[in-house]
Amino acid sequence: MRVAYVCADPGVPIFGSKGCSIHVQEIAREMFRRGMDVEFIVARTRGLPPDDWKKCRVRILPISDKLSAIERENEQIRWNDLAIEALEQGSRYDLIYERYSLWSASAMIWAKAMGIPSILEVNAPLIEEQATHRCLIQHERARELTRQAINHAGMAYAVSEGIVPYLRQFLPADRAATVIPNGVNVSRFSPAVPACDPFHGITFGFVGSLKPWHGVDTLLAAFAQLSQRGETASDKSPGNVPKRLLIVGDGPERAKLEATVAANANLRSRVKFVGAVDPCEVPAWMNSMDVAVAPYPHSGSFYFSPLKIYEYMAAGRVVVASRVGQIADVVQHGINGWLVQAGDVSALATALNTLCGDPALRSRLAIRAREHAVKHSWSRVLDQVLQQGKRRVPDRAMDFINKDPAHV
Repeated sequence: MRVAYVCADPGVPIFGSKGCSIHVQEIAREMFRRGMDVEFIVARTRGLPPDDWKKCRVRILPISDKLSAIERENEQIRWNDLAIEALEQGSRYDLIYERYSLWSASAMIWAKAMGIPSILEVNAPLIEEQATHRCLIQHERARELTRQAINHAGMAYAVSEGIVPYLRQFLPADRAATVIPNGVNVSRFSPAVPACDPFHGITFGFVGSLKPWHGVDTLLAAFAQLSQRGETASDKSPGNVPKRLLIVGDGPERAKLEATVAANANLRSRVKFVGAVDPCEVPAWMNSMDVAVAPYPHSGSFYFSPLKIYEYMAAGRVVVASRVGQIADVVQHGINGWLVQAGDVSALATALNTLCGDPALRSRLAIRAREHAVKHSWSRVLDQVLQQGKRRVPDRAMDFINKDPAHV
């Protein structure tokens, strides 16, 4: 089975360590496991390929960073012609799989013209993202290319319900929106992975980029409230064990967060900034935490399907997360995790304190979290994607999904 995996977004380097990069790597890894022959046609790689990608064919059609906004848009639009050339020069493909990019439509158009099954993965409302957070000049052109990509795709799916309204703007009236949430590598993230930084007490933690929309400032403020209680030699209650906060990751908010810690004498010895780590080290840092937090702030439209939630759960950590968007469907309060009001520092501090004082609750939540994550492995995600793809595009080329991976 020959697959062309297309990613025209220069903001998604396929060998990178961002969540979007990990997503590409894990979907591809599942394709490899099934014996698929995958060729990548991408705008950016960054770094070295993972060890299990050594034999992969990767065609890089680079897009420059050193351009004005309009020049960058035009170069990304021209990328469509380069993608068609690459597809025509490549293998005789059985499937075209593309991660939706703002200016890319040619792969889906070409696949339809050639009678090749195609799947388009939609991870975000990119037109709105670009217009709100960056710069979008050719708005109508972006909408037209998005419409073409979605309409020509054999099957287009969203990774969360929050993206469905965006997808429906471009879908024909007779086509339903398909939702297939993200997954997790349950072998890579597992309670069996040894902690790299053990601690005699309770460790709260966060893993991810330090950007405003991740709400790490809320976590820090909540931990400060919790730390004010202190620990005394005379108080041996479960909630009075030593506590620390691990922050694993880097980003534009780090300097401000570190300044907050430096200004608070009660936090200096309790908060550790680990910085960015290699993806292969993330599981060991995650397993150095007892309680892993996803403190997302209020958002008018929370459309993410956060990988970190599934990774926390697969690692068997106790998950504390904001009750926003898809998270409330994944984390069941008091059953496989703990939910709090987004942006509420006091509520988060109270939740952390509750978990400190109840080891039995922590153990029960951690076990249930792992059980839930196993049901959302990347293998099951790809099963759903291919099954849905076969329904949308009946074709003998898709029959491989019914075969055992070892015999593909």
